[in-house]
Amino acid sequence: MKINPLKLSSLRLSSTPKQLPEMIKYAAENGCGIEVRYPVPIEKFDKGFNACVNKLAKTLKGFNNKLSLHGFSNDINPVSEDPAIRKISQKRYNQSLKIANAINADTVVFHTGYNPYWRTTSYDARTKNDLINFWKEFVKKFEKSNKIAVLENSLETEPDFILDIVKAIDSPNLKLCLDTGHVKVNSKIPLESWVDKSKKFLHHIHLHNNNGLQDEHRAFVDGKINFDKTFAKIEEFGLSPNIVFEVKSMKETKKSLEGFRKLFGTQTG
Repeated sequence: MKINPLKLSSLRLSSTPKQLPEMIKYAAENGCGIEVRYPVPIEKFDKGFNACVNKLAKTLKGFNNKLSLHGFSNDINPVSEDPAIRKISQKRYNQSLKIANAINADTVVFHTGYNPYWRTTSYDARTKNDLINFWKEFVKKFEKSNKIAVLENSLETEPDFILDIVKAIDSPNLKLCLDTGHVKVNSKIPLESWVDKSKKFLHHIHLHNNNGLQDEHRAFVDGKINFDKTFAKIEEFGLSPNIVFEVKSMKETKKSLEGFRKLFGTQTG
């Protein structure tokens, strides 16, 4: 690989709150940031929002490398046609931003809630329009707090759906998160073509691999995705996205970082 690792400017290790003490130590030793995902079990979270957030902030106190947050995403849709689902979803989005403010995360990752398997033109048009209207207002909170919100492909089969939303909002505080494993499982479009489409809007990458059938979140060196063309596209466009090893265990995290260093050298972070 000829890519200058300095252009891949911010390596981050994905961590649950339970993993955080060990992950903080490992990240600090290796010059990496951390992306916190799913702050606590949702039942506990609802019983004491402030206590949970304060505990998370206390755990991260003294960690001086960069932080991002994966906002709540399971079973939510901020523009659902069901008012009750829409209400709780928007509450979770706002809670995610509050957590990010409390831990001083610079980036917050969101899913769109879009389901391409409805396969109707009216659903696609309505959902995209409603998401544009939602984000026109919600992004103002990120502009005020000087943070970046990124929309991650989850079930999306092609890049244009999310890209159209980001372009319509036209805010420096709303960008894209490319999830490599989700592309492999849900899209027939090559990963490098997603990068080609995204270009300057690509702020964040969830880097992981799988068998092509299930979203396994393996280390990026272990699976059916060949990243050579993808990394070459990143280099070609001079992009500097955050790179997050979004894997499930410390073992896979270490495997990811070691593999990255073998490709790009030791000068990461």
